[in-house]
Amino acid sequence: LAKRPCTLSTSIDDQDIFVGDKFGDVYSLSLADKTVEEDVSKIEPILGHVSMLTVVSVIKRNNKSYVISADRDEHIRISNYPKSYVIDKWLFGHKQFVSAVVAPEWLNDEILISGGGDKFLCSWNWTKPRGSEMLQKFEIHDMITKYLTDEHLAVERFQNEAGDLKEYAVSQILCISESKKILVFVENIRAFFIFDLSDEGILSLCQTVELESSIIYATNTLNGDIFLSLKNDKPESCLLYTS
Repeated sequence: LAKRPCTLSTSIDDQDIFVGDKFGDVYSLSLADKTVEEDVSKIEPILGHVSMLTVVSVIKRNNKSYVISADRDEHIRISNYPKSYVIDKWLFGHKQFVSAVVAPEWLNDEILISGGGDKFLCSWNWTKPRGSEMLQKFEIHDMITKYLTDEHLAVERFQNEAGDLKEYAVSQILCISESKKILVFVENIRAFFIFDLSDEGILSLCQTVELESSIIYATNTLNGDIFLSLKNDKPESCLLYTS
């Protein structure tokens, strides 16, 4: 690519790759077209932000596809696809960068859950004809504080006079369709959080799962199994599986 990529997703049918770069542009590359050149520096972006992208994802509703993109400056944009120059709407409510946006499929992609550098999660109904509606701000600071360590201390230029300011961010949000649960992961802590999500888009904490080591990355299978990569010096404990 012409510029450094930082986020990646696929289309609903897995025929296209969507790549966001650090300059705020999103590109669409076809997996079906075997003639596509490896050097795609001349391909025009399908949409752009004025800030570094953090999230690119694709949802489908009423046979229409949309690209969700979020950036370092707290913006969430929903664009039509393939005419992605047509913006469907913006979601405003975050104060810090957005690092994760998901649309639970069991609610017909009507509800979006987002999180990032703020001390809260947001729940949205983005399908309102005259704009989006924020349904909830779920405060997460109190349930995370006990897991923060010296590794979360802010760098010197952002540190307070006491030198005890700790920072954190939501690193991932997973939707488990099999059990209709939302899993929330916070950067560099040894726990993750399981939420219920009502039909009205309201989050409620269901369970906190504590581990021996902090979580690096998580993913899930279609049947609800979860794989966790852990920050652990023991090779036999670096990858966990749960169902």
